[in-house]
Amino acid sequence: MAANQGQFSFLRDLDHTKTTWAIKVKVVRAYEMPPQSRGGQRIELVFIDSQGDKIHGLIKRPQLRLFRSKIAENGVYAIRDFLVMDNYYTYKATNHAYLIEFYGKTIVKDINPDIVPNSVFEFQPFEVLQTLRVVDDKQLI
Repeated sequence: MAANQGQFSFLRDLDHTKTTWAIKVKVVRAYEMPPQSRGGQRIELVFIDSQGDKIHGLIKRPQLRLFRSKIAENGVYAIRDFLVMDNYYTYKATNHAYLIEFYGKTIVKDINPDIVPNSVFEFQPFEVLQTLRVVDDKQLI
């Protein structure tokens, strides 16, 4: 656990060694995938923490009724007790090595929105983009 976070961890510290993590995050993007989509019906989320790190989140069909009304885009939450797994997506919403998945024991609480930055963009000068030797076409930039 990082300093100044108390009982909460930063997104960069997450790994799949436990399910008792606690984080403070803002939902910068939330979208629902329909039942006929590959992977089935689910809500996909992109979270950002106070350090500016981002991670992909999932709420799969069995948990939709538990969490659909508790979490929304632009909301800021304390979330604890969730699964952390390898980011297995081909096209990644974030560059984080892991993603988080809600399950029956996950707890979500609204918190003070001032703890997470409003700006989620990492703008780069065009010259920097031109000098990139390798562009990962499966990573959203």
